[in-house]
Amino acid sequence: MFVIGLVGVCAAMAELSTMQWAAIYTIEVTGASEAVGAVAYAVFAGFMVLTRFGGDRVIARFGPVRTVRCAAVLATVGTVLVAAGRVPAVTVAGFALFGVGMAVVIRLVFAALTAAMGLLAGSLRPASASHGVPVPELREL
Repeated sequence: MFVIGLVGVCAAMAELSTMQWAAIYTIEVTGASEAVGAVAYAVFAGFMVLTRFGGDRVIARFGPVRTVRCAAVLATVGTVLVAAGRVPAVTVAGFALFGVGMAVVIRLVFAALTAAMGLLAGSLRPASASHGVPVPELREL
C-alpha cells in the first residue's frame, strides 16, 4: 500500500508542478510569448481532461496495470520532449503527452488503495454530496 500511495503522491506533485510552471517554463526556456505559454498550460490541462473522460474505457479494455505502464511511457516521452525541446511547438507537444500520461494515474491510485484497504468506493463519499439521491457504486477494476 505504501508504494501505491507513493505513486499517487508523485503523480499529484507532477500534475501540480506542471499546472504551476508549464507557462513559465515555456516562456523562459523557449523564448515563447506569454500567449504561447498560456497555450502550453491549456494544452496540458485539455489533454488531461479529454483523457480522463475516456480513461475508464481504456482501463476496461487493457486493464489497470497495462494502462499505468503505457501512461508512464507517454508521460516520460512528454517529459523528455519538454526538457529537450527548445522550440515552443515541441514543448507544447511534450506537455500534451505528459497530460495524457498522467491523466489516469490518480484515478487508478485511488481505486487501488480503496481495494487494498477493503473499502467500498461508495463509502468514501460524504452523504451530503449525493443530496439524498442514491449514489451508484463504482465498478471494481
